[in-house]
Amino acid sequence: MAGPAAVKTKKKYPTKKKAVSRLYAKGTILGYKRSKSNTMPREEEGRQPFWLKVAHWPFGNTSSHPLLSFLVIMAPAKTVATKKKYPAKKKAVSRLYAKGTILGYKRSKSNTYANTTLLKVDGVLTSKDAEWYLGKKVAYVYKGLKEKNGTKFRVMWGKVRKPHGNSGGVQAKFTKNIPPKAFGAPCRVMLYPSKI
Repeated sequence: MAGPAAVKTKKKYPTKKKAVSRLYAKGTILGYKRSKSNTMPREEEGRQPFWLKVAHWPFGNTSSHPLLSFLVIMAPAKTVATKKKYPAKKKAVSRLYAKGTILGYKRSKSNTYANTTLLKVDGVLTSKDAEWYLGKKVAYVYKGLKEKNGTKFRVMWGKVRKPHGNSGGVQAKFTKNIPPKAFGAPCRVMLYPSKI
C-alpha cells in the first residue's frame, strides 16, 4: 500500500521585532511622603505627594546613581462623566400565528381520507374554542433537500374547515395532501383572515 501523500507546508520565517522607543522612565511608587509626626498624606489643593523610585533613567549618566528617587506631586484625577449602563430591554416577541400539531388523516376504522388533515392547536381544549379558528389559514413549513428560489424551506398552505371532536381538534384541507412524513410535525395556524 502506498503511504499517505506528503502535504507541502510553507516555511515560517521569524518576524523581525521592531525597536520600541519610549519617552518615559519605568518606576515604582514607594508610598506617600511621611514625617516622624505625621504619617498621613499631605494634601495641597487636592494633590497628594508621594515618593517615586525610578528603575532606569535613560536621560544622562547614571553610573553613580543606579536608582534615583523623586518626590512627585500628582495632579488631581479628572473625573470623566460616564453614562449609566441600563440592561437592554428584551423586545416582546410577536407572532401572527398559533402553534399547532399535525395529527394525521381523517379516518374511520377501515378507511382513511387523505384529503382531510386533523390538527391540534395549542391552548384549544373545547370545540367551542376551536370555532374561532374556522376559516384561518394553515402553513406547514418544512425543509427540502435542494435550494429553490434562494431557500431550502418550503410551505404547504391549507385552511381550517371545521371542529373535530370535543377536545379542541380541527379539520383542515391543504392545496396538496399532507405527506404521512408530516404526522406529528408542527404547523402554523395563522390569525387571518380575521372575523373581528
